[in-house]
Amino acid sequence: MTKKTIYQAVTSLEPFLISEYLDFGKAAKNPCLFFIEKKFSRTHTTSYSGNKYDIFDYRFLNKEGDEYILKNNDWTVEEIGKGFFDGQGENMFGISTWSDWNKYLISDPNGELRNVGFSLPKLAFKHFNKFSEFGSWQEYDIHNQIDNILDK
Repeated sequence: MTKKTIYQAVTSLEPFLISEYLDFGKAAKNPCLFFIEKKFSRTHTTSYSGNKYDIFDYRFLNKEGDEYILKNNDWTVEEIGKGFFDGQGENMFGISTWSDWNKYLISDPNGELRNVGFSLPKLAFKHFNKFSEFGSWQEYDIHNQIDNILDK
């Protein structure tokens, strides 16, 4: 059985609120900021434990169903890469954690591009708002370096 594409009408970013629909036409009749198209890509089964993960591809859409570039204080999400499965380090017990991800190509106000991975659009928006507090990727990096030094 193939999984249907889901259209998420985003009504608020903070807090992140969505309504889900199986039909874009019905979703477009509702007031919202924009839409997220959540399309099933494939299921990945891990070789170690046999766990199964669904991989999704995401796109931002406007009311007409066209690709939509999300902007926030001159920071922009330029594109969202196809979903993939990846290991993400270890948890507190030393066990590798695995998840599915999408790469977001994000541009700072100077036009510098970076790929950043998030497992869900909700997490991307949360971090996207954090990025926009800074004037550039360089300012963001300096802030993180200072935080890392203070945390030690």
